[in-house]
Amino acid sequence: MLRGERKPGRKWSNKDRAFALALTLYEADLCQGCGQPMSLSTGKHAHTYQIERIECEACAEIEDDREGSRKPKSGEKTYVVPVK
Repeated sequence: MLRGERKPGRKWSNKDRAFALALTLYEADLCQGCGQPMSLSTGKHAHTYQIERIECEACAEIEDDREGSRKPKSGEKTYVVPVK
Protein backbone atom coordinates (compact mmCIF):
# COMPACT_ATOMS: atom_id res chain seq x y z
CA MET A 1 0.00 0.00 0.00
CA LEU A 2 2.90 2.40 0.59
CA ARG A 3 3.55 2.59 -3.13
CA GLY A 4 -0.16 3.16 -3.80
CA GLU A 5 -0.58 -0.33 -5.19
CA ARG A 6 -2.85 -3.04 -3.88
CA LYS A 7 -4.15 -6.01 -5.78
CA PRO A 8 -7.95 -6.00 -6.10
CA GLY A 9 -9.57 -7.78 -3.17
CA ARG A 10 -6.47 -7.58 -0.94
CA LYS A 11 -6.98 -6.19 2.54
CA TRP A 12 -4.77 -3.69 4.32
CA SER A 13 -1.98 -5.19 6.39
CA ASN A 14 -1.22 -4.13 9.97
CA LYS A 15 1.70 -2.11 8.57
CA ASP A 16 -0.66 -0.31 6.15
CA ARG A 17 -2.99 0.57 9.03
CA ALA A 18 -0.08 1.81 11.17
CA PHE A 19 1.19 4.10 8.41
CA ALA A 20 -2.33 5.42 7.73
CA LEU A 21 -2.82 6.15 11.43
CA ALA A 22 0.59 7.87 11.67
CA LEU A 23 -0.25 10.09 8.68
CA THR A 24 -3.65 10.96 10.17
CA LEU A 25 -2.07 11.94 13.50
CA TYR A 26 0.66 13.97 11.78
CA GLU A 27 -1.83 15.88 9.59
CA ALA A 28 -4.14 16.54 12.58
CA ASP A 29 -1.23 18.26 14.38
CA LEU A 30 -0.49 20.73 11.57
CA CYS A 31 -1.46 24.39 11.90
CA GLN A 32 -4.02 25.37 9.28
CA GLY A 33 -2.29 28.72 8.78
CA CYS A 34 1.43 28.03 8.49
CA GLY A 35 1.62 24.24 8.23
CA GLN A 36 3.99 23.84 11.20
CA PRO A 37 3.26 21.12 13.77
CA MET A 38 1.18 22.60 16.59
CA SER A 39 3.08 20.42 19.06
CA LEU A 40 6.26 22.36 18.18
CA SER A 41 4.80 25.85 17.70
CA THR A 42 2.54 26.19 20.76
CA GLY A 43 2.69 25.49 24.46
CA LYS A 44 5.30 25.82 27.17
CA HIS A 45 8.27 24.62 25.10
CA ALA A 46 7.36 26.12 21.72
CA HIS A 47 10.13 26.60 19.19
CA THR A 48 10.93 30.11 18.04
CA TYR A 49 10.65 30.89 14.35
CA GLN A 50 11.98 33.43 11.90
CA ILE A 51 10.68 34.49 8.54
CA GLU A 52 12.60 33.45 5.46
CA ARG A 53 11.73 34.20 1.88
CA ILE A 54 12.50 32.40 -1.34
CA GLU A 55 11.43 33.09 -4.87
CA CYS A 56 10.07 30.25 -6.94
CA GLU A 57 10.88 31.03 -10.56
CA ALA A 58 8.07 28.76 -11.75
CA CYS A 59 5.46 30.60 -9.63
CA ALA A 60 6.88 33.94 -10.82
CA GLU A 61 6.34 32.93 -14.46
CA ILE A 62 2.73 31.91 -13.74
CA GLU A 63 2.05 35.17 -11.88
CA ASP A 64 3.61 37.21 -14.70
CA ASP A 65 1.41 35.37 -17.19
CA ARG A 66 -1.71 36.06 -15.12
CA GLU A 67 -0.91 39.78 -15.08
CA GLY A 68 -1.13 39.83 -18.90
CA SER A 69 -4.18 41.17 -20.68
CA ARG A 70 -5.41 37.81 -22.01
CA LYS A 71 -8.20 36.26 -19.98
CA PRO A 72 -7.93 32.48 -19.48
CA LYS A 73 -10.51 30.30 -21.20
CA SER A 74 -13.02 28.47 -19.05
CA GLY A 75 -11.33 25.42 -17.54
CA GLU A 76 -7.87 26.46 -18.74
CA LYS A 77 -5.03 25.49 -16.39
CA THR A 78 -1.63 27.16 -16.29
CA TYR A 79 1.51 25.17 -15.54
CA VAL A 80 5.23 25.48 -16.14
CA VAL A 81 7.78 23.24 -17.81
CA PRO A 82 11.57 23.59 -17.61
CA VAL A 83 13.20 25.27 -20.61
CA LYS A 84 15.62 22.90 -22.31
